[in-house]
Amino acid sequence: MSLTEDIPKKEKVARRVEFHDTFLKSLKVDAKPGKKPGAKEVRYTDVRVSGLTLAVIPASKNKPGLKRWYFRYKYAGKASMITLGEYPTVTLADARERARQAQKDLDQGINPSQKKRLEREALEKGSATFQSDAEQWLDDRTVNWEASHAKRNRARLENNIFPVLGMKSFNDLKLDDFSNAFKPIIARGSLETAQRICAMCIEILGFASRRGHLENANIIFALQQYKKKELPRPKRRGLPTITEPDDVGELLCKIQEAEGRQTYPVALALQLAPYVALRPSELVGGKWEEINLNKAEWYICEDRMKMGFDHVIPLPHQAVELIKRLKAFSGNGKLMFPSSGRGRGEHITTAALIMAIRRMKYQPGEFVTHGFRSMFSTIMNGNKTHEIKDKGFDLPPFDRDLIEIQLAHSEKDKIRKAYNRRDPYVRVHERRNMLQTYADLLDHLRTQHRGQVK
Repeated sequence: MSLTEDIPKKEKVARRVEFHDTFLKSLKVDAKPGKKPGAKEVRYTDVRVSGLTLAVIPASKNKPGLKRWYFRYKYAGKASMITLGEYPTVTLADARERARQAQKDLDQGINPSQKKRLEREALEKGSATFQSDAEQWLDDRTVNWEASHAKRNRARLENNIFPVLGMKSFNDLKLDDFSNAFKPIIARGSLETAQRICAMCIEILGFASRRGHLENANIIFALQQYKKKELPRPKRRGLPTITEPDDVGELLCKIQEAEGRQTYPVALALQLAPYVALRPSELVGGKWEEINLNKAEWYICEDRMKMGFDHVIPLPHQAVELIKRLKAFSGNGKLMFPSSGRGRGEHITTAALIMAIRRMKYQPGEFVTHGFRSMFSTIMNGNKTHEIKDKGFDLPPFDRDLIEIQLAHSEKDKIRKAYNRRDPYVRVHERRNMLQTYADLLDHLRTQHRGQVK
């Protein structure tokens, strides 16, 4: 059976229906009693996924009847189709996913028929392709990655690398193949993404070499040199934040006033964020088992912290009140910020917080949720003390090491880092005083801005 077929001039007319399993099971392929086999083939197309077609092929004298999936498409002005398998071996969900993937290939300028032919040739030769080993490498690595990180890295390869060189045999790969794959990424300005993808490609080549699939390991060194010397690096710049006292007060007012326009977990997460100065991913992943309201503290274990050590946040009373409100909403579950749209057992995303900020008319270059940490660091390091005093609040100086501890930053000195096993409760009483002072300042700025607006 061929992998692709040209559409005949007198094409069979396909009936548009919404596929579902009850309908698919009802389609008969066996000859009716008393009637000769060999009735005409009937085709149906799915109204939900463009191009997905089911051909119902009745039994003939020598062949049993069957239901075969196709993806119909046009490439270079010519109508074609590829087979996707037979129902029910290939389920409706699988067929829709395969059709969507074929459409993605078309969007990337790839002929699905040609791609399938290359896959078949690679299989017949018994040669590993970049994509086959890359997918195995991903499967091995994702065991130790968070789900969101694993999904993001897989998508980076699927969208940027596989369409260009995924079906190439390792021993046919040249540096120009990688260079061509990175050109569109560079052109759209995603330089950090390009660096991350290139690093993954280098690891995948090393993985293939260890499996005996890469005869000439020089390509690894060549790609390393390309990443180091030719692949543009992004200019390092701090994440956008807000530190001017008037602007801080305005932001806090907007967050509070927008509560009714957000889902409750998103609204409370945004109100809590400035008081705790956590990384956005650490905030939205909060679990109720980490909260001790009697001690007014939030204890996060190392597996949820970017820097890999346990961390304690002594909660100011403003944060405690917000968490009590949240507990009445989600306290019977495991997660502090459960998502209503991602399915049971999932928390809200950091993207949900960003979207909420954007709805408040803050542009990407003006503020991001990670900016709450920069806001805390800038203000508590004394960079705005004079302006804050003009607003009627005396901010005492705080030790810089104390601020770094509260931000859960790692030691910059490698020797000191190697010998220093940080206690999550280190200087906790001083940090509690610092966070309460900062929370009082935030309330002062919000109240003052609200009074100015009125």
